[in-house]
Amino acid sequence: MHHSLILALLLLTLPGMVAKAQTMPKTADEYNRRGIDRYGKGDMEGAIAEYNKAIAIEPLSALPYYNRSLARKSKGDLDGAIADCNKAIELDPQLAGAYLNRGISRYDQGDTEGAITDYNETVKLNPKNALGYYNRGIARARKRETEGAITDFNKAIEFDPNFAGAYTARGNARNVRREHGGAIADYTAALKINPNLAGTFVNRGIARNDIGDLDGAITDYTAAIKLDPKSFYAFLNRGIARSKKRDLDGTIADYTKAIELNPKYAPGYYGRATALREKGDLDGSIADCSNAIGIDPQYALAYECCGLSRYETGDPKGAMADYNKAIEIDSGIARVYLNRGNLRLDEHDLDGAMADYSKAIVLNPQHAIAYSNRGWVKFDKGDVEGAITDCSKAIEINPKYAAAYLIRGVAKLAQGKDPESKADFDITLNLDSSLAPTILAMSFKVIQARKVVP
Repeated sequence: MHHSLILALLLLTLPGMVAKAQTMPKTADEYNRRGIDRYGKGDMEGAIAEYNKAIAIEPLSALPYYNRSLARKSKGDLDGAIADCNKAIELDPQLAGAYLNRGISRYDQGDTEGAITDYNETVKLNPKNALGYYNRGIARARKRETEGAITDFNKAIEFDPNFAGAYTARGNARNVRREHGGAIADYTAALKINPNLAGTFVNRGIARNDIGDLDGAITDYTAAIKLDPKSFYAFLNRGIARSKKRDLDGTIADYTKAIELNPKYAPGYYGRATALREKGDLDGSIADCSNAIGIDPQYALAYECCGLSRYETGDPKGAMADYNKAIEIDSGIARVYLNRGNLRLDEHDLDGAMADYSKAIVLNPQHAIAYSNRGWVKFDKGDVEGAITDCSKAIEINPKYAAAYLIRGVAKLAQGKDPESKADFDITLNLDSSLAPTILAMSFKVIQARKVVP
């Protein structure tokens, strides 16, 4: 009975086994087609196994080596992909696709020059190969050869007018050249072809942000987030745009999400720290600055932000240490000198404040606040004419800076130029009526010093 059962089972399975044997590939072309099918389904290991069999049957055929290179590239095996491309090219020097895939693999390995050499050969063999021009453009963009990159993207679009990626890449290159209008047009063209490109929405948002179209930028970032809820750059850049619109709650929410998606990105903490400080959460701001510095100990602006928050918590010593550290890391940031100058002025270190404001002006000759503040220090040190000169320069740079008119008005009052002083005070009040008490207090002091009865 047992033997009969086993025999019956064997008989039931034999027809299937015979059928399977009859459908097994017999030629390299059949294995190659099976590999392509598995590749299309995302089964890279299975594809490679089929190509291996094709190569075993026809080791002098370039095609299975080329196809295997694609599967190996998809798996991240760049060395293997390049080796297969080398073999394919050895067997068929006219196989443009092998040069293209080898170029892409070399690019991913950081060999930009080698990649460009391969792309040159690709378009030489196939002058209408849009992917060859596109990838060469990407490589040229990496080398900062923006003009050459744009020329290649133009060619890619010429030969494939529906190549959304080429429009996006050309938009990126135009953005680098500050050609924001052209960049936006390219991004828009790409999105018309494929409206599901989250990264292109982000890039168009950046271009719109750069021309001051904050609402348009936010709309694009939001569209990107809808397509890709884990788009770190969409949340980060929307946070930047919202901060410019003074939407502090929105800014903090976006930076918080960006930090959640990439907790090792120091500028995310810095951006949130700045918003928290403006909202009055000084402890939260200091904590975020500390996180940013923990990730990047050379982050000068994070030290500056920390210094501002420490100063507002009543810790001038800690603030001074932070400003000093920021300057030690990067001595070329004008506003850090401005803030340290303000702290020194509050500490009655007039010479130190003067030096810091002067340094800020050297670094940024258009810094109206630095001129105005230095004008105040000069007035405090008895250099009334110097104060007027500095405040006049501040007003020249920014005719709407109320504090400069106030200080110049006080200086002119000290010189006895009452009508000119009054004119400056009138402008001050037109620009900022909240300064009225300050005008009264400072005028009273000056008039008392002149020993003139008001």
